[in-house]
Amino acid sequence: MQAKDIKPKATHTKLRMLDLIERGIIIAISRLTVDQVETDHGWIVQTLAIGATHDTPSAFPVVVIDQHADDCEAMKYAVSIFEALKARGLLSSDQAARYRRALITLVPQTSRTAG
Repeated sequence: MQAKDIKPKATHTKLRMLDLIERGIIIAISRLTVDQVETDHGWIVQTLAIGATHDTPSAFPVVVIDQHADDCEAMKYAVSIFEALKARGLLSSDQAARYRRALITLVPQTSRTAG
């Protein structure tokens, strides 16, 4: 029996957490981390977002890992996730502001991506 090629329904960039929120698939973020990760090509900044769907409470969470060129891009991406949740009415303005302030503690003092 020959296996069929399974083609993704969207390009990789369309499957990012932000796009899933905007399409109404993700209704909450249970975890968002920003870490520096060493790869074969040097240091990169990686975001890991775990989202809950509107399915039953026992549904598996959606995990999306994105790589960013630097800390600034990763922080902009994280803020845009909070803003997308707020725009859909899934976060209050106060909650979004608290989450944005919490990002400040995630930014490292010295960036390994700089040199």
